[in-house]
Amino acid sequence: MRQFNAAMRRIEVERRFAEEGFRWGARARIARELHVHPSTITRDLRKLWAPEGERCPTCERAMSFKEWEQLQEDQTTYLRNVLAMTRARSEVA
Repeated sequence: MRQFNAAMRRIEVERRFAEEGFRWGARARIARELHVHPSTITRDLRKLWAPEGERCPTCERAMSFKEWEQLQEDQTTYLRNVLAMTRARSEVA
């Protein structure tokens, strides 16, 4: 029930920001009207417009940005190692 209420609140937050814009005090005003803390509105906005992650292109599992960065770093390291091994083999031959 809490997740449903949060989802409905986020829809209302998005609608109100679309109408009012990001003027000074908008978060506090919307928080008062919805009877929540302003930090709740901030978290709602982050959830709406800056989701935590994307889906993995191979397995469709949700991945956080940190996981994506680690995957990219691991892939870069792997490719560098493969390139180094290829160069080493070509120098020996």
